[in-house]
Amino acid sequence: MIRDKEIRAITEQIMKVTDHETFQPILTDSINKTVMELCNQLNHNFSMQKRQLAAYYDTQDSYRKMLSNISHDLKTPLTVVKGMLELVDLEHRDRETNQQYLHKIEEKVNDVIHMIHDFFDLNKLESNDTPMLLEPLDLSELSRKVILTHYDAIDQKQLTLDIDVPDHPVLVNANQQALERVLDNLITNAIQYGSDGKVIGLRIKHVAHRVEMMIWDRGKGIEALNQSHVFERLFTLEDSRSKDYSGSGLGLTITKRLVESMNGTISLESVPYHYTEFKITLNQS
Repeated sequence: MIRDKEIRAITEQIMKVTDHETFQPILTDSINKTVMELCNQLNHNFSMQKRQLAAYYDTQDSYRKMLSNISHDLKTPLTVVKGMLELVDLEHRDRETNQQYLHKIEEKVNDVIHMIHDFFDLNKLESNDTPMLLEPLDLSELSRKVILTHYDAIDQKQLTLDIDVPDHPVLVNANQQALERVLDNLITNAIQYGSDGKVIGLRIKHVAHRVEMMIWDRGKGIEALNQSHVFERLFTLEDSRSKDYSGSGLGLTITKRLVESMNGTISLESVPYHYTEFKITLNQS
């Protein structure tokens, strides 16, 4: 028989948990099997609620950080735009100087538009509103095509380009728009962060029934303690937040979501100033 005293003791402990969100385990000295099973089930439920609450707080912290960074990243280029507009003097300043100011304004406005597009794109990816349509694509041809769009930036920074891509088609099951975005993001990342190593590379190879694509550089890389965070939304290394770089801080987060939407994986290996590699693995078509 279950004694009233045992029930009252359990009830009092439940009230403490619900009133103060302490999530302390429910204890009993009863040897009654039913009472013991009840306590075990309550403790299991409280443990689940504790994990859910912790995840909720983590999400709230993430969104607060995201809003803070959005505010900072939007404020910076808009402040520059405001300052440049104040310097433009169509009546008294020479045309060439005004054109320089207007060009800088256009660059900063484009930065803001790019950031806003990134925020919307990530939101769309995480909402899973529409499934990713996959089809056979030639990764060799597509990678060469995207690399060519970055030729001016590579040439301007005087980088050596090391390409190891098969001459024959390498078919993967992917979405063309998503795969182009992944390639563009990773090559841009290598150029911006790895240029001090003076070489960037792209390699494609078959592994069993999968295809691996590696984009690498020999630049400053990423310290071990930061490597597990690079795919988190709005994570950027502090020394990369300079006036020479503009971005939403969502590039690698979007890249990871796109790769996963194509049933692929992405990983990072980095030894600063020696070798930094992002590896994409996709299903062979």
